[in-house]
Amino acid sequence: MAPKLSVAEREQMYTEYLRAEGYRPGLEQDGSVAFKKGDETYFIIVDDDAQLFFIMLPYYSLKGDEALTARALKAALHATDKSKVAKVYVENDALWITVQLFLDPPESFRNVLGRCITALDDAKKVYLEALKQQG
Repeated sequence: MAPKLSVAEREQMYTEYLRAEGYRPGLEQDGSVAFKKGDETYFIIVDDDAQLFFIMLPYYSLKGDEALTARALKAALHATDKSKVAKVYVENDALWITVQLFLDPPESFRNVLGRCITALDDAKKVYLEALKQQG
């Protein structure tokens, strides 16, 4: 098992890597590392579990729209079922798409970041198609 990196060390590691790859990452107040790719903003959540790599695509708010929330739940279940890695769920009146992996050493995120982003994007496409089919 690799030596445990602190939260600050992992934030720095993610930020430096993303910058080297041409992204313009920023550190959010909650400690997550945000970066844009195309029109989407992705967040790498950094917490006390050094082995957990958690990347998220918050998609949109469902606040105040009960009919959309019901349809979104059904579409989210479908998208999660079809994905091998990503999870699509509704929580706190918002739609979230996530990928969570246990990595040892944490530096190995470099080998899977691109695939994680692709998995998030693919899950979003499946979700939107399922939502569209519901009418």
